[in-house]
Parts: sequence; C-alpha cells; structure tokens
Amino acid sequence: MQIEFVRTLFSVNVENVDLDVAAIHRGRELFPIVFLHGFDSTKEDYAGIVCYPAFTGHLFLAYDALGVEKLTARTCRRFLFFFLMKTALGVLERVKFERFYH
Repeated sequence: MQIEFVRTLFSVNVENVDLDVAAIHRGRELFPIVFLHGFDSTKEDYAGIVCYPAFTGHLFLAYDALGVEKLTARTCRRFLFFFLMKTALGVLERVKFERFYH
C-alpha cells in the first residue's frame, strides 16, 4: 500500500491562543473525512487507514490535538474539552471544510 498524503504545519488562533497545528491531509473529489484522535494517539495513527480502498477518492485531514507531538500553545491554561472543540472548529475553518464525515 502506498501512503499518499501531505504533511503540513499551519497556525490557528483559538480564543487568542496561537496554535501551530501539525496535520496530514490529501485532496480528492469526494466528501472530506476528518479524523480526531484520542489522548493516547496522534495524527499518524490514521496515516495507514487512508490507504484502504474505502477511502479512495476522499479528501481527508488528521491533526494533532493540543499537547501531542508538534501542536503547542503559548499558554496551556485553557486545556479543556471546550477548547479542544473550538480548536477542531478553527482547524476546519482554516482548511475550509464546510461538510465532512467524522
């Protein structure tokens, strides 16, 4: 199986906290799929999954949640669930996903 995706680092501001987001993604013609990992994993856990035939043609995005790998915040005092949710919404806005599977 050939892994076909791009690694990207981009910035997102959530509640005046600047975040550097490390992501993997690819562009395709079918609806996007967004992968949100748990606290014991990273975006890399999805790198092999997107090679399966069921994902052929789908754009996808997986990024590291706050505190994992390269995602850092200048302040971590807001590291709460609602902040993670707002981060996800900020990432989706940044990559311009309006409709997606999750």
